[in-house]
Amino acid sequence: MPDTGAVRLMDVHYYLEPNKKQSVAFDNRFTTSSAGLPGVSASVNYMNRNLFRNAEKLTLSFGAGFETQTQVFASNVENSNTLFNSIEIAPSIQLELIGLAPFSSTALSKRHRARTLITTAFNYEKREIFKKREVFQLNYLWKFLVGSTQVFEMGLPGASVIKLVNISPTDDFQARLDSINDPFLINAYSNQFVWQDARFTFEYNNKNKTYSAGKKPFLGAGILFSTSFDAAGNLLSLFQSKQDTSIDGSHQFLNLKYAQFVRVDTKYILSKKLNSKSSIHFRSNAGFGIPYGNTKTSLPYDYSFYGGGANDNRGWNARTLGPGNYKYHLDTNRTVTQIGDIRLGGSVEYRFSLGALFKGAVFTDFGNIWTYKEDSRMAKFELKNALKEMALATGLGLRLDLDYFVIRLDVGVPIYNPAYADGARWFFQDMKDRAIYKQEGVDAGIDISTMPRPFIPRIHFGLGYPF
Repeated sequence: MPDTGAVRLMDVHYYLEPNKKQSVAFDNRFTTSSAGLPGVSASVNYMNRNLFRNAEKLTLSFGAGFETQTQVFASNVENSNTLFNSIEIAPSIQLELIGLAPFSSTALSKRHRARTLITTAFNYEKREIFKKREVFQLNYLWKFLVGSTQVFEMGLPGASVIKLVNISPTDDFQARLDSINDPFLINAYSNQFVWQDARFTFEYNNKNKTYSAGKKPFLGAGILFSTSFDAAGNLLSLFQSKQDTSIDGSHQFLNLKYAQFVRVDTKYILSKKLNSKSSIHFRSNAGFGIPYGNTKTSLPYDYSFYGGGANDNRGWNARTLGPGNYKYHLDTNRTVTQIGDIRLGGSVEYRFSLGALFKGAVFTDFGNIWTYKEDSRMAKFELKNALKEMALATGLGLRLDLDYFVIRLDVGVPIYNPAYADGARWFFQDMKDRAIYKQEGVDAGIDISTMPRPFIPRIHFGLGYPF
């Protein structure tokens, strides 16, 4: 069209409607945990979007549900799940304030979208191993954005998170713990008080960022990097001279032994689209926690690391991998819930289209967990042994992609198990009657019929992609 020099104008009208100040919603869902364990839950949520007439948001929530939780002890099997063996009731209150309270709301510009989140929550859980498990938690967190790719979250210095865990185990479960007499496990399933001095998280995510022509991220790939730092018990330790001590010599606050540790956890994900129907994805995880001072054994259970499951190493069921080269198959008192203080691992996954709704995947997972201090399982982390103690699995996946959510089915096959003896660790070794594997049991003086079958494929169900 020739340029006539005329000025072209357009009238634009904006119509604004006020949002509802108050609302009540009912939410019910089928869920899977980070380990891929299924559950059914429902909640009633009340929201007030302008509580004090300054854009504060108050959310009251009351939720309840049934979940599958991994058992800790089982006979002659690596993992034994009873569907929906856990009942949970979880009320919570969250207040969201504009800015970084108590500082001025103009301390950061509006583009940072600074928020203060004050949350208090209570969780009541009843499952096969607990008469009850009660968790009370109070959080005070600051959150703000930098650009469209970076998210920062920081806890109130000195009192970021306060968590009280009260556990009442069943008599049978307590008897099993006492018979094993492993300080690591006893600490994991005991009452815990965590006064978190510091909490910091950072996330960089350019997967949804738009780029100008000719400006693309490295190799045209999307990157997600996140890291978190937690420290607890250090402020309370400054007042040990005024605190009572327990039988094991640890100090108490309000008649409760408190945890003291530092913990770091990082994740890196690289995603690259190969063409319109396929992509390659890589993930690496590294985390470690150091218990010290008032904590003489291990991290609290809620801060520990685990291996295996739908979103980790899919050749193992959730929390059954490791730690280290622990020979669980030779331990007649073995637990099926394994946790540790250190984690290393990763995954490579090739995804491809199978049509409008279905997607396929081929994956390889690797990794393990370890303890920071020596325990009865002899699973302490040592750098020189870390590589040969990496468990390896491969498998296939099928996904039903419904746009708004993804239903996932993965089958993982362990192909390298560091817990087995030399000559039997690889899937393709010791194929004839698994003679070396069985002989290891004979040498240990146990009934080989109690040993789990090696290299059994694992089936995992999940919602959403694993990473």
